[in-house]
Amino acid sequence: MLKAKFLPLVVILLLASCQEKMIFKLSDDPGYVENPILSVKALDGDRWIEGHIDEETKTIDFQFRVIEDLSNVSMKVELNGKWPQMVSPEAPVFEADLNNLFKISVNDGVDLINYEVTAARYDFVKGVTLVMGEATIECDVNYLSAYGKFNSKYLYSDLTDIKVEVELADNTLLLHDETELAAIDFTQAGESLNLKIKDTVTGHIKTLAITAVPGDVVSLDEAWSDVTASYKKEHGLSTLSPDVRIYVNESLNNTTGNIGYLMTIPAGMVEMKVLEKSHLGSDEAAKISSVVRSNRDYSVFFYLQGPAVWHIDGSTASSGHIHYSPLAYSSGEVLRQEGWGGSAENMMYAPALAVKDGKAMIAPAKTDMAAGKLYRYEDAQGTGQQDWSDVDCAIGGYFLIVKDGDNLITGRGDVFVQYSHAWRSFPGYDSDGNCLLTNFASPSWSASVPVTTHDALRISRHAVGVTSRGDLVLFSAEKYENTHNQGQGRFNGMNGDDAKDQFGVTLSELSYIMSEMGCSEAMTLEDAAWCSFVLQDNGDRGHDLFMVNRRWTFSTGERRAESDEYVNLAIACFK
Repeated sequence: MLKAKFLPLVVILLLASCQEKMIFKLSDDPGYVENPILSVKALDGDRWIEGHIDEETKTIDFQFRVIEDLSNVSMKVELNGKWPQMVSPEAPVFEADLNNLFKISVNDGVDLINYEVTAARYDFVKGVTLVMGEATIECDVNYLSAYGKFNSKYLYSDLTDIKVEVELADNTLLLHDETELAAIDFTQAGESLNLKIKDTVTGHIKTLAITAVPGDVVSLDEAWSDVTASYKKEHGLSTLSPDVRIYVNESLNNTTGNIGYLMTIPAGMVEMKVLEKSHLGSDEAAKISSVVRSNRDYSVFFYLQGPAVWHIDGSTASSGHIHYSPLAYSSGEVLRQEGWGGSAENMMYAPALAVKDGKAMIAPAKTDMAAGKLYRYEDAQGTGQQDWSDVDCAIGGYFLIVKDGDNLITGRGDVFVQYSHAWRSFPGYDSDGNCLLTNFASPSWSASVPVTTHDALRISRHAVGVTSRGDLVLFSAEKYENTHNQGQGRFNGMNGDDAKDQFGVTLSELSYIMSEMGCSEAMTLEDAAWCSFVLQDNGDRGHDLFMVNRRWTFSTGERRAESDEYVNLAIACFK
């Protein structure tokens, strides 16, 4: 560097002056300055504020008390003397985006010097505490917004008589009396408590927005995101209850892009209705009907469809076994359910979801069509029959995968090897000791196959769960692009160990997910990807709630024709 050469040059000149006995007067100006910037100022509302310059770290720090947006801040630089020159920006007066890393570069007369500018808004609020009875929570505070969740409450209607305590920073004044904040209600979803605070330094009035929400009815890790607000806005969900929550997980099984969707409805708020059963005893696939199209009171629908439910008249598959028929029960609408297996000694009762007094329950069940009755059992073998006809309605599933909070499927790696036949299987094992489950793969629907074969597919799967309180949990794993393309398209239904086939979930993974989030009972809907969850919006047609069995083609970017929409047998809906 040139700065390092000045001292030797001075020494040489002094020696020369001594030798020639001549005296030279050197200039006091070295041609550069150590601190090239005297000051940097930024416009904060109607006042200029000065940044703190740290020459050791070459940083310039600002703290703004007035402006909210730091993306276009007016700034000006004062240089130290005649030697320094602006390099970037070129002019000493400029606009800067301080939301991102911003640098000021100057030449000190010899070298290029870079300064990093850091900026933040003044934190007027140190903390917000919400007190409801014996429950006290500390809110997450981000500038002028505070967010708190009462994990022991699950309905917005429960969020009443909450005391609000606000701790402010120096030179900040709360413009509300404590008595105003002694009993606040947060019962309206999406609304916040807005408090006025005064900055005594600038005289400006700021608004602190405080939001309180009820807790999640299930235990979710950080991979799950609450997307309820964005879904309501995107789809215009005017009928969706404020207590319904929708979550998305974009990395199921720690696989990026493997998407899972979850909807929860708290106990006391579950409203289910069996809308219709289409083309009973027929293989003909029904279209989405006017009953569903015109329904604007309910928000969420699921359709039980596919080959296994096309035969509800007791007909048999090529294997000789009776086709399984999912249960459907409501006042005046009772469908048969044959149970599981091909003979009386092997008959097994599938699980059913029932709703009573706004609470959801799951248990093995069957209907008596002649008597219009619904019965429940202690296990799938029919132990302990109880009359269950007092429920509002019920609809059947396939496999019970969680019971009393326990995962009924144990496994090693991606393939489970044990599943108690008391809950859903033929009472038998193959030569390797694997439990036998019923299979729905063509051409031998309802044939018994090793449980390892059934679970080897990592595919789109759906499950319904309940908690011990009666909360309802709807889960879906996305995989396929179009309706009824199981084992086709981008991701063929292969063994989940295949590196190219990591999307979707196995049956054991599905049961693990449901048990880990805290379901007391959970069951599958159909055997794989034949069921659809549909979200009713304010348009002419519903949208797939969980993006499963999407009704448009990715290759054309267009929705499929209405004639391609299949439903069969049973449609249930929820508010």
